[in-house]
Amino acid sequence: MSKKFSLTTNSSVNKLYVDNAILQVTTNMIESTTAMKSFINTQISDFFNSKLYYEVNNFKLSNSVLDVNGNTTLSLSKNTGNYILNNNTKMNNSSPTPLALGTGLNGSCLCMVKDSTVNIYMGGNFTTANGIPANNIVKYNTLTGVWSSLGTGLNAECSCLAINADGIIYVGGQFSSAGGNTANKIAKYDPTTNLWSPIISNTQNGIQTSRVNSLGFDYEGSLYVGTNGNIKISNNIDTHGIIKYVPRNNEWYDIGGVAGIFSTVIHVNFSINKKTLYIAGVFNIAGKGTNVAANSTCLAKYDIIENKWIAMDKGMSWCNYLAVGIDDTVYISSDWGVIYSYNPITDKNTAIHGFNAWSNCLIVDDNGNLILGGNFTLPGKYIGKYDVKSKTAMAFNTGLNNSCHCLLIDNKRIYAGGSFTTVDNISANRVVCYDTQYINLSIDGLTNKIKMFSNDCIEIIKSENDDIYVTNILKL
Repeated sequence: MSKKFSLTTNSSVNKLYVDNAILQVTTNMIESTTAMKSFINTQISDFFNSKLYYEVNNFKLSNSVLDVNGNTTLSLSKNTGNYILNNNTKMNNSSPTPLALGTGLNGSCLCMVKDSTVNIYMGGNFTTANGIPANNIVKYNTLTGVWSSLGTGLNAECSCLAINADGIIYVGGQFSSAGGNTANKIAKYDPTTNLWSPIISNTQNGIQTSRVNSLGFDYEGSLYVGTNGNIKISNNIDTHGIIKYVPRNNEWYDIGGVAGIFSTVIHVNFSINKKTLYIAGVFNIAGKGTNVAANSTCLAKYDIIENKWIAMDKGMSWCNYLAVGIDDTVYISSDWGVIYSYNPITDKNTAIHGFNAWSNCLIVDDNGNLILGGNFTLPGKYIGKYDVKSKTAMAFNTGLNNSCHCLLIDNKRIYAGGSFTTVDNISANRVVCYDTQYINLSIDGLTNKIKMFSNDCIEIIKSENDDIYVTNILKL
């Protein structure tokens, strides 16, 4: 995938714009109309594979640069004949730019996961991706923009995805076949061989349940599987809602399950150290026998080391998603649009904001703020943001035209999947990438080079009267 950024200027107010939003400069930045004309209408291309090129000729840089809010972000001062950086510069794109991923999918995207390189795997209810056959699962290369099918895919919905430390993709959903092999509701895919395999245990391909809703790996590489209702594996295991699978010995383990109305686990997640499992769903009790979490209505945690179920405060009604913050705070989508935070130290659930409908997915960005997707239309249409420090919910541009089902953050980019076909009034079929990257500039006073993300990108020269000019080709 490539993205072209257009540079333009408004000479009446002396502002320089990158895609109309990023950079505002001081009145002394433009030395001459001729020099400026050589600078504008050029393009920064291939931003996403870290190859930026554009020509600059005799472009004068003043002593300070402002961001879009008018704040000084770069200030230069003279020191023994060199110019040095006084402030760290971050020119934030305050309005994330939506980018369509080719022609997208012809059906809903329900889940996403990224491997350790450049590939994002997407699952859902679709048969084509960017025009190629792809049955309910597909791979997207973020570097090249190339879509790839995974063999013959799945014969029904892919609801959830997880990747283990070896790069094996585990897939859950409502299917009964994966890559042409019998595989009931769960299977695995090896990207190195392009082969699908059922999870065979006790002569059973997969598990007997109506739907696998969620998958996640703990610190040891064991897989936890959240399901709708009953789970049966041979005659030895008959449980509900949650079960554990250990790939290294190919064995399933009953960890107590859940009970009560629906007995369903919709989502699983883990503490930062992966030693505590959190589950959300529709149930009244987690665990069984002497290992039961009291008052665990729809929400519970499981100490993996101690093999112990624990209630999370007083529980709540109908929880459908969990996100874990950078400080181990757990964020919970529940109660018809209410978002809660759970403090594992104090064992307290606190309502932090209410949306006007369900949030289907939550992620935490690098600043500890929440990005939410769902069925809500206020404050944003189907996608929004919650600033944890200011306790403010805000729209994400003009939003989507239909539900958001899944979110993923990768290197300052937010990927969203759902049932939508337009994003901020541009065509984007069921998947979109929001560019939220910022430009981080610094000055090397010894070499007189401006650096972007610590890479030399603009060589600067000084005139006799100490004006700064940039020259040569920008390369990152």
